[in-house]
Amino acid sequence: MALEEAKVGGNKVYTLGPIIHNSFVVEDLAAKGVVSVDNVSDVDEGVLVIRSHGVGSAVYSEACGKGLRVVDATCPFVKKIHELVNDYSEKGYTVIIVGKKDHPEVIGIKGWAKDDVWVVYDPEDVGELPLRGDTQKVCVVAQTTIDKARFENITGLIKELVPGVTVFNTICSATSKRQSAAVELAKRSDVMIVIGDNKSSNTKRLYELCVKHCDNTYAVQSAADVIDISKGRGTIGIVAGASTPDWVIKEVIGRMTEEQIVAEVTEVTAAIAEGVAEDATMADFEKSMVKLHNGQYVKGVVISVSDDAVYVNLGYKADGIIPKSEFKLEDGQKLQDVIADGDEVEVEVVQVNDGDGNVILSRKPVLERAAWAEVINVKENDEIVTVKATEAIKGGVLAVYGEFRVFIPASHLALSYVKKLEAFVGRELQVKFIDIDVRGKRIVASRKIVEAEERQKKEDEFWASHKVGDIVSGKVKNITQFGAFVDIGLFDGLIHISELCWTPVSNVTDEVNVGDEVQTKIVAIDKENKKISLNRRALLPHPWTTVTERLKVDDVVKARVIRLTEFFAIVAVEPHVDATLHISQISYTRIEKLEDALKVGDEIEVKILSIEPEKRRMSVSKKALEPKPERTFNSNRRPKTDKPSNFENNNSPKRRSAKPSNKPETSAFTKENMTINLGDFFPQEMLDEIREAEKN
Repeated sequence: MALEEAKVGGNKVYTLGPIIHNSFVVEDLAAKGVVSVDNVSDVDEGVLVIRSHGVGSAVYSEACGKGLRVVDATCPFVKKIHELVNDYSEKGYTVIIVGKKDHPEVIGIKGWAKDDVWVVYDPEDVGELPLRGDTQKVCVVAQTTIDKARFENITGLIKELVPGVTVFNTICSATSKRQSAAVELAKRSDVMIVIGDNKSSNTKRLYELCVKHCDNTYAVQSAADVIDISKGRGTIGIVAGASTPDWVIKEVIGRMTEEQIVAEVTEVTAAIAEGVAEDATMADFEKSMVKLHNGQYVKGVVISVSDDAVYVNLGYKADGIIPKSEFKLEDGQKLQDVIADGDEVEVEVVQVNDGDGNVILSRKPVLERAAWAEVINVKENDEIVTVKATEAIKGGVLAVYGEFRVFIPASHLALSYVKKLEAFVGRELQVKFIDIDVRGKRIVASRKIVEAEERQKKEDEFWASHKVGDIVSGKVKNITQFGAFVDIGLFDGLIHISELCWTPVSNVTDEVNVGDEVQTKIVAIDKENKKISLNRRALLPHPWTTVTERLKVDDVVKARVIRLTEFFAIVAVEPHVDATLHISQISYTRIEKLEDALKVGDEIEVKILSIEPEKRRMSVSKKALEPKPERTFNSNRRPKTDKPSNFENNNSPKRRSAKPSNKPETSAFTKENMTINLGDFFPQEMLDEIREAEKN
């Protein structure tokens, strides 16, 4: 687009910053009339090309205000990020950009957000973000060229702090595919060449990814930077940054081919020169010798161990020497204690000829490479390892894993907030690696993740072994006005004050105290909110089972009316012990309706007529406590002698004399001892519900 504008006669064409991070391309454009400027203020007239990195909304306003014609070459992927950030920022979201804060693309993205926008690049930066939990609205986007693994790692940490975060994976698919292809190539290559400008973020990222999998990785900008390929034999892999011109790539490949040919010719010439004065047997022997070069990794067999060095047979015309300084010895240890004749070792060739014909070897790079390979393996397999904390610093704790330093951010030390970081110094901690920096040999780890996984495992085991209806024992941990919290293992359960015992409780400490061992029944489980309801009362004897120990027939007790029916009242004699008071047992005076004599809530005295604990029945009488009225006679009633004469006529039928009868009266209104039991009308469960409703 910039070249097209330059072709139009009379146009002054400017790009806001280098149009791509490649000096060769920028120089070529400048020669064709396309000038790079740093700010809009540097342009007075003409055409301003916005490069693919994009810019903030303020830049467009400034350019239009100066009357410049803007040619927008912003990458469509980046443009989409601008729209997302602008939209969510206007909705009140906190915007988090995962990328490098000084990268032009990130600066442009920030320009589309309001004030609440943050940039993070390293996992440890997440702890510095002003995140407030579930109530906060957070939106996360990515720099298009950022590493996918880094983005997923950081967004994972953010989700732990804000579970409802909105995440947009805005990594460019082309960039991601290029990086994946580079990694696969590096894994099967002995040497990797990364071609691109040293200012290109994309090229730098390709180098970082390749060096993780191929130690012999080199970054070159042009053919002039090509190394001596004879240093790294075998498969050579080549990748290039997105902004690298094709002609630069072709020049590099051509130069590498020339260097390889020269190296091979030189080796052949040297071999011929060395064998001129030797007989055929020696020449054949020389051909069988391995060839060494500085920086090469080789394996050999220990042939001798002295106090100062280890001598190794490499299959070369001279033996290799590993100095004593290459070994880490404890106090009092000798070389012979850590290595012996016949041991196979892998070493790096430091110097093929030290001047005396000796091959100087080093085992530290090999051990470090193997150790770092283990670190990468631990990270990739999500393994738990043990590190030792050595120092508390700002923002976290430093630890060691083998020869490597490990940083544990304060936010990843524990599940809960850690106030004193020094408390961890000197302790061995189980952690997982959450980020590794190959070039800097740095490791970022998390202890909180391990704790969270262990906690989840214990929770799963707890819920699997605890069900509603289970009887559990525990220790009273805390007392409140509304109940007692009991530690039953991983969680605390609550015994509500109403479930402590059968009798009313005004103060929880009248029944239980902190430290008491209690046995309870699980009556409800809320896994989502991690709440457990317990019942102690259910395991205590029901008041009906012991009622005869407290009450007897003919006892006079106080009772409270809790319900009225058509023929009887239900009265509470004790908590959870109810009785029936039949309408006939209320008064000697005839009562048409119960409501005329009683109302719910009345406190009355009654006499117990019967108790049947096994059936949970009891009948009572209020009338039995009242004086029995005397029987009255009508004075106008004629005596029997005043009967009409026809009763005295002998001819009249004789009246049968009434025989005394032992048959009891059947009138419900005259028999004092007759009762109707509450249980005949309602099951005990309903009575308990009535009692609870009345109490509440």
